[in-house]
Formats: sequence, C-alpha cells, structure tokens
Amino acid sequence: MALIKEGKGEEAGRMFREVIIADPNSDMAQIANQYIEALSRRAEEERPLRLSVGASYQYDDNVILKPSDQTAAGGITGEEDSVYIATLRAEYAPRFSGPLGIKAQYSLYYNDHEKFGSYDVISQTIALVPGYTTRDSMLNMLLSYNYTWVDDDEYLRAGTVSPGYTFMPWPDQMAQAALRYQKKEYLKPPFTMNEDRDAQEYAASLGWFYFFAGAKGFVNVKYEISKEDTEGKNWDYMGNKGSLNIALPLSRDTKFTVSGEAYYQQFDETNTNFLKKRKDTTYTALAMLSYEIIRK
Repeated sequence: MALIKEGKGEEAGRMFREVIIADPNSDMAQIANQYIEALSRRAEEERPLRLSVGASYQYDDNVILKPSDQTAAGGITGEEDSVYIATLRAEYAPRFSGPLGIKAQYSLYYNDHEKFGSYDVISQTIALVPGYTTRDSMLNMLLSYNYTWVDDDEYLRAGTVSPGYTFMPWPDQMAQAALRYQKKEYLKPPFTMNEDRDAQEYAASLGWFYFFAGAKGFVNVKYEISKEDTEGKNWDYMGNKGSLNIALPLSRDTKFTVSGEAYYQQFDETNTNFLKKRKDTTYTALAMLSYEIIRK
C-alpha cells in the first residue's frame, strides 16, 4: 500500500503476485488479486501516449446557409454537398511521482467538400497543460494555439489561456471552475470595418458531476458565460451556454450516453448591413450507444 501511494505500481504488483503464489487460496491472496486488477486498469488509464484517428462522412443540405427567404437568397442554388472528414488527436502525459505534472496535445481537423471546395477546412491545434494534483483536487492551466486554413488560404489564428480548478466536495461528486481568455486574429481583411472579427474573448464556467455505478456512469451539468469583444461592432456579443450530459452503463461493455446543450448569443449593436439586432439560439442534442469489442 505504501508503494502504491508513492507511485511505484510495478513494484507493488510484484509483491502482490508473490502473496498469491505463496498461498493462492488465502483471503490475502484474493485481496492481492483485486489490487493487481486495479493497478492494471490504472496503468491502462495512465499510459503516457494516447492516439486517436477518426474518419467520417457528412451530408449537409445547406453548406452556404442559404436563407429561406427567396428574395434574400439572390438566386443561390445547389447549396447541398457531401463532406469527408478526418481527425487526428495525440496526447503525451509522462508520469511523475509528485503532485506536479504536464501533458502535451496535438489535434488536426480536415474536411473536404465534394462540390464546394471553397469551404474546405484544415485546423491544427497544439497545447500544453501543466497541473498540480492533490488527493481530491487538481489545478491546471491550458495554453493552446490554433491555426486554421479555409480553401487552402490562411484564415484564423488564435491563442488561449485557461486556468481551471477541479475538486471533490463530497464522495461521488466533483465540481469544476474555469476561466478563459482567447485572442483571435482573422487573416483576411474584412470588407468593412464593422465586419472586423478580430477579437478578445473572456469566459467563465462552472460544472458539476455526480458519479454512480462505481464511477462508470455520471450526470454532468455545466454553465458558461462569455463575452466576445471584437474590433468590428457587428460581431460583439454576450453568450450564455448550458449543457446536460448523462452516461449510463448498461453492462460491463455497453454504455448509453445522452447530451443536450443550449447556447444563446445576444449581439450588442444593431447590424449595419441588415439594420437589426442579431440574436442566435443554438440547440444541440446527442444520443450514443457504445460497445467495447475488445480491451484497448
């Protein structure tokens, strides 16, 4: 137990195996076997390098956001298209024996439109996340940089700084608080000064988790408020976002997940092009059934 607390899992595992070999039928051997299984799961969860690759097909019936009002559409047709998407994510988090830690992340998003090539996107993000962990809390700092191309041209670069604090106020419950500052620079000049989307974004969020079924299932609620302060007055807005996520373990290998999110954006100024104040409300819903075919 002392070796486990010191982070020497391999050495502890050898000692547990020696206990099992000495007397396989004893109560102590059964306890040792349970610890070996727990250490094995922990080693899997804490492996330093994680990679994921994804490929998907998407059909979009309104790529260019054609208005439903035909007088405003200006004769635009053929707005539907097929989209092929590829993603890559890599994370490296070396193990440290003390409370300090750090992980590095890289992600790539690429999409290719069959007809509307001018909407093709390549987006790359690199990040460093140093952190300090205690028994029941964690303080970390996300530092990230994103570069995005649209139609093979430079489109956006953005830097983000986001400190976060996670703690467990009670058993089976976890709370999170975070702040975010982001600087965005759009790399093509706007057609008017009021359309300049270069911005500084400020945000704060609070989240809460309740774990059940041996922490294999959870309920999560989160609220975030944000302010986008842009150079052009047509894009200044205040945002409010709320979400609910539920993960239900149906069996050892099967999990059902449902998620919902509502995002309300209230723009500050009357739009100089349409002479109206803009409001956006976006609802997102997800239901997913996942099954683990084999370990790993």
